Amino acid sequence: MRLAIGIDLGGTSIAGAVVDSAGRKLAILRRPTPASEGPTVVLAAMQEMVAELLARSPGPVLGIGLGITGTMDREAGISIISPNFEGWRNVDVLTPFRQRFGLPVVMDNDVRVGALGELHFGAGRRYRSFLFTAIGTGIGGGIVFDRQLYRGPYGTAGEFGHIPIRADGGPRCGCGATGCLEALCSGPAIRRRALEALADRSEPSVLRSLPAEEVSARTLAEAARAGDRLAQQLWEEIGADFGLGVAAYYNLLGPEAVIVGGGVSLAGDLLLEPARRAARERLMSPIRDHVELVPAELGDEAAVVGAATLVEGLVVA
Repeated sequence: MRLAIGIDLGGTSIAGAVVDSAGRKLAILRRPTPASEGPTVVLAAMQEMVAELLARSPGPVLGIGLGITGTMDREAGISIISPNFEGWRNVDVLTPFRQRFGLPVVMDNDVRVGALGELHFGAGRRYRSFLFTAIGTGIGGGIVFDRQLYRGPYGTAGEFGHIPIRADGGPRCGCGATGCLEALCSGPAIRRRALEALADRSEPSVLRSLPAEEVSARTLAEAARAGDRLAQQLWEEIGADFGLGVAAYYNLLGPEAVIVGGGVSLAGDLLLEPARRAARERLMSPIRDHVELVPAELGDEAAVVGAATLVEGLVVA
């Protein structure tokens, strides 16, 4: 039995799993990310998760795969910058893992490893070329051409969240620019938009009974499914903005599908249906007739499974 450990470092939580060559998670852990406490504390939390997973593994593992947010030098093992983490600049990620565990350790961007998870074990099995995007604390993407992950010459291909959507500026993104897709449709952006709507609009809403800290993409989706008109309108607006990003990707590369994962994707068609409509309105025929915007089959575990596939020998073509 071939086994590897995958770790997905997200802005909100760290997930880890022992994964076998069929993509099954034989042990899985999830902990809050101490994102505000600096890279040393974050890396220590990841290492403790690896140690616990090694103890729970049913057999020896081939190595450790890490999905890390932000831009990086993969070969050097350096995470260059992660906008959602305090003090995260030019962080040596791989050395402490290699020194502690004595195993092969590989890293890549967290969303690009999500693309690998879907490619090998999820919705991506049906396509030769697709974009995987994860919507959570941020928005990232992984581009698959002809069943191969495309990273680009600088390892930054797929920064889907930084497609500019608002020409008039719009809200400021963590990258420093304004009007990015991430600043409009990520989990924190959805929370901000909901709070602004509650303050600026007069419509009744069940969200008004919640403390501000409980307003989130999840509670917005729950309200919309329960028939809350303000929540439904907000999802229409958020989905339409997301659809602009989808249209840009289809116009540029014309893939077979866009696969959507991450925590916000659990809103399902509340997000995806208005996004499909918005994308089709902005695409030429025949592209508009072939838009496939589908949920990730691995849900928010695509990245942890995909991180494990970075380890040589786990997946054999």
